[in-house]
Amino acid sequence: MEEFFRNNIRDYALIFLNKNISDYNFEGLEFVNFIYKRLFGIDVDKSYVWKDKVDNIDIGDLLIFDKELGIYIGDNKFIYVFNNKISVSELDSYWLDELVGVKDIVWEIKKTI
Repeated sequence: MEEFFRNNIRDYALIFLNKNISDYNFEGLEFVNFIYKRLFGIDVDKSYVWKDKVDNIDIGDLLIFDKELGIYIGDNKFIYVFNNKISVSELDSYWLDELVGVKDIVWEIKKTI
């Protein structure tokens, strides 16, 4: 069931890849909230579980960077808002240096079911 949730988060977020989202007025938080709210009816907030290690990032995890938010989509990549478009970037050394934390949203979703 966990893999099902994680894949749904990734697949739904990827629908918006490279689309101009100016009509939605998305920034980082609005985008991730839109995805999690549409799929599972939840808002992202401080109460979700922080992961201890960034080497244990799973699909669907919320990535919190110094100035960005993104959703991990697997294969060392994440999806986020950049210049009014939904973009995918490699989780390379630049982004790892900017990474503040990782939240396991799927763990929270499983608790409510």
